[in-house]
Amino acid sequence: WCYVDSCNCDLPVLPKVSSYVPDATYRGKPIFFSYATCGGKDTWADERPKVGEASCQCIGFDNVKGTTEILVKAPSGEMQMAAYPADIGATCQAWDQGRHPECARGKDSPKWCKERWCYVDP
Repeated sequence: WCYVDSCNCDLPVLPKVSSYVPDATYRGKPIFFSYATCGGKDTWADERPKVGEASCQCIGFDNVKGTTEILVKAPSGEMQMAAYPADIGATCQAWDQGRHPECARGKDSPKWCKERWCYVDP
């Protein structure tokens, strides 16, 4: 494996955030590593992130610590802060479920709350 610039890494297997040097950064972003860059296979990780379709993969930053405060519209119509994980949109997940105020209404939550999505680089 080797450390890679995750913003310039066009591989079918996305790089992962390094846990060896959790506070290190490169160009203001966490340090990422890749087995695929060196022709290897990651047999260490237990779970592979869901990264979307091969032709349109999620941007792939993952395991970034902390939260991101996002201003969203509450059911009342007023704007409200909602806390999302710092790596929101990194992999295919239902990111809004249990976080967006509209998605905290149980069975009465909108269907979009359960939709899986991620950020992509078109």
